[in-house]
Amino acid sequence: MRDSVKKVINYYQNLMNIEPYYTYMLGVSMGGYAAIYFAFYTKARAAIVANPQVTFKAAQMHQYQNWERHIREMGTQWVDLDVLAVRSEYKPAIYLEYGSYPADKKGAEYLIKALIESNCLLILRKEEWSGHTVNSLFKNTIEATILFFENEPLRLET
Repeated sequence: MRDSVKKVINYYQNLMNIEPYYTYMLGVSMGGYAAIYFAFYTKARAAIVANPQVTFKAAQMHQYQNWERHIREMGTQWVDLDVLAVRSEYKPAIYLEYGSYPADKKGAEYLIKALIESNCLLILRKEEWSGHTVNSLFKNTIEATILFFENEPLRLET
């Protein structure tokens, strides 16, 4: 599945004449997982996410069992993002919003630790959201984050 998604991403990059390094991935919850995963996998410049699923262990803390079931259905395609961050040679920048919902907070803690150890450029916004579903990643936040990342020196090492 990941190669199929990468082909779609590459198709639109080519269509718009955009280099992978000038591509940004955005997502919330499981979409946040995908945004971070594909930022690493496609060498995108950054992922901008809120309350992403991060690890299987943290996902098991959610009150909804369907999340755990969906991750199990992915089989070997699922990779805990903290492990991916440490193992990947390429390090995209990450903007991460998260709240106090136990599964999100625990997942963020795992990811933050791994990203710091991996020397990733990381911007954090910690909120007191008590639930998983929140209104976040507003247009002005996304635009300001992209502007910040675009003014950072290029990090083209693989």
